[in-house]
Amino acid sequence: LAFLPLTFSSAANVWGCDWMPCSVAAEAELGEGASLAQQMLTSGFAWTVTILGVQPSMFPMILTMMTAIKTRVGSRPRLRAFLDLLAVFVSFVYTSFHTGFAFALITSASAQAATGVAPCAIWCSVAAI
Repeated sequence: LAFLPLTFSSAANVWGCDWMPCSVAAEAELGEGASLAQQMLTSGFAWTVTILGVQPSMFPMILTMMTAIKTRVGSRPRLRAFLDLLAVFVSFVYTSFHTGFAFALITSASAQAATGVAPCAIWCSVAAI
C-alpha cells in the first residue's frame, strides 16, 4: 500500500513519451533502430522487476535495523530517534540504488539487442533474472 503511488506512476513512465513523438523517445532511450514496442516492453519489465523485486525488500530492512537499534540503544531516546531516522534514510538509498541498477541493466541489455551490438542471448539472460 505504501508503494501504490509509485506503482501508478510507473504507468506514466511506460506509456509516456517524454513530450516527444513516441518513436523518437524510443530511439532516444534505446538507441537507433529501437521500436516503440521494445521501449515500452523494456520500461514495463524494468518496473515489474522494481515493483516485485526491489520495493518489497525495503520495509523488512527498515524494521530489522530498527529492531537492532532498539535492542542495542534501548534507554537513550534521542540517540535511538536519530539512528531510526538514519535507518530509514539508508533503506531509501538502498532501494533507490537497486532500482536504478535494475533499470540500467535492463535498458542497456535492451539497447544492445535493439542496435544489433549483442545477440538476443543477452536480453534473454537478463529476462531470466
